[in-house]
Amino acid sequence: MSIVKPKPGSLLYFFKKRQALTWISSWVVISFGLFFFMFSYKGDHGLGDSARIPIGHHREIHQIDLLSYVKPKNNGAIYIYEFIITDDYVYGKLDKYNIELNQNYFVYDLKSNAIQLFDQATSFKYFLTSKNLDQESPYQTFDDHYNRYWNGWRFWLLP
Repeated sequence: MSIVKPKPGSLLYFFKKRQALTWISSWVVISFGLFFFMFSYKGDHGLGDSARIPIGHHREIHQIDLLSYVKPKNNGAIYIYEFIITDDYVYGKLDKYNIELNQNYFVYDLKSNAIQLFDQATSFKYFLTSKNLDQESPYQTFDDHYNRYWNGWRFWLLP
């Protein structure tokens, strides 16, 4: 049953007469669209034991085997524990697995892809104040941010 009766020779008439072809071609287009979305910056959530969250400026936070980390240009992988994500910064507490680092806090500048490390809470809070960043919100783990980002409509696009 259709609301509009298609005229012979029209595209709608063509697809109405060939319903199997319409279903198969629709399935192919949707499947390829979801496949390419899955490997895009906004659609890639990680494979296997790894997970990732896109955080803006084409940067991401990775997690593998319960270790969350970022990869700034001025350092190797920096393991992070609890953090806050804003439009231009990610900041919070460093993980204990950063054995070679004596610092406890970090600020990851997404625009410049650089990270600053702080050993004392006072210098860290002073930096946050100078950049007008929120100091009252609680820091959250990777799992909390992951669940919030990939919840809702994005959940239905996961493979």
